[in-house]
Amino acid sequence: TVLSSREAGRMSLTKALAIVSGQVAQNYESNTPDEPKSHEKKEVPVIQSMLVNDVYLRKKRR
Repeated sequence: TVLSSREAGRMSLTKALAIVSGQVAQNYESNTPDEPKSHEKKEVPVIQSMLVNDVYLRKKRR
């Protein structure tokens, strides 16, 4: 798990996406044995945002 729900609830959506993106870039490779040009290459997610304010996702209080 890259982020626990407790950690994610304390940071903005953009910050959480950046952390997950960094983990994917460091730890994952493509798995396309039928395409040698792209097999076992690093994967780098791209985050594109038009947000002008921080967005926080928190659990709903009961």
